[in-house]
Amino acid sequence: MRGPIIRPVSHTPDPVSDPFVTRANPRALSTEQGPLSGESLAVKDNIDAAGLPTNAGNPHFGSRHGCAARTAPALATLQHAGATLVGKTIMDEFAYGADGVNAHYGTPLNPRAPSHTCGGSSCGSASAVAAGLASIGVGTDTGGSTRIPPAATGLFGLRPTHGRVSATGVVPLAPSFDTIGWMTRDADTLARVSAVLLPALAAKIKPLACLAPFFAAADPDIATVAVAAARRLGAQESRALPCTSAELFELYVGLTRAEIRSAFAWLRTNPVPLGDPVERRFAAAFADGGRDLSPLIARREELRQALAALLKNHWLVFPTLATRTPLVDADLSARDQARARILPLTVLAPLVGAPEITLPVGSVGLGAHAFTVGLSVLGAADDDLALCQLAQQWAQANC
Repeated sequence: MRGPIIRPVSHTPDPVSDPFVTRANPRALSTEQGPLSGESLAVKDNIDAAGLPTNAGNPHFGSRHGCAARTAPALATLQHAGATLVGKTIMDEFAYGADGVNAHYGTPLNPRAPSHTCGGSSCGSASAVAAGLASIGVGTDTGGSTRIPPAATGLFGLRPTHGRVSATGVVPLAPSFDTIGWMTRDADTLARVSAVLLPALAAKIKPLACLAPFFAAADPDIATVAVAAARRLGAQESRALPCTSAELFELYVGLTRAEIRSAFAWLRTNPVPLGDPVERRFAAAFADGGRDLSPLIARREELRQALAALLKNHWLVFPTLATRTPLVDADLSARDQARARILPLTVLAPLVGAPEITLPVGSVGLGAHAFTVGLSVLGAADDDLALCQLAQQWAQANC
């Protein structure tokens, strides 16, 4: 690749910025009656909503494309079920990050841990729900984006079985990994949203087993809270994967970069200003273009088969986050370090296409240093609604 593909922007994020990029017309309340009547939606800015711009975290991209002509089918389904769209939310640029920091729009407040970001890339949706500005946060999840922000803000969050929810009307990042997901303050609302978007799925709650290497990879205080919660859920056995979390991350990076090069080929000829570190990530993805992907594809298939066998009789539980999300004023190095710790635990579900739910199970630290802890449960394909039932049982017993 010759020369830079983009021109970076310079911006100091505002740690108390409004989580919304665009607010919907407050008079345009839903007239539909259904299972989500009275609920409000904060929707990630890479999902089309008719009449509103789709910026995907970059205003220059949004100005090129104008307002969306159609609403993404998944969002339309929620609106037809009675939910009202209140606005589009801040996100990491093009969903290519896990920080919850945007160089153009700022950093949404984490109401549960104001010194830390919400994590990304669905940061604004989590911020809005945690702050009570909406009851349902709709986001997208490529490597963890509807699990990282909920875990960091004390919410319930679900990444559904891959392909079960339409990704039409979503600005793609890596299509074989991308999915729409959602987050809520309570388990009952999460279950109702899931029933609307996944009406045909039915499964039973399975016994739980701890994914031991993921607990070992977490900060000791986070692991302690997560272990206690796993035990309260009844997890007694332990399991291991046929590869390390570091190998999972390497596999994820190699495969997603190939899809990102395809999805963003237009950046070569029509660059837009991007912030650092997103600029560096795109540059690295394009520079990786000569790689032979066949070993990675074969390894992904081996992993899928191994996980299918593990998940046949047990669900796997582990800390959603290995460490805290970055401090709001962290430099790029610290943000990169946090991302390198967090993603190896969150890329397993995207690699195998399995559903994963995160439950708010406690907190670590005190006062200004407090941070919420999420516990993830990974199920087999189409176990989504049963995972929500488990979340409801947890909430009834512990919340």
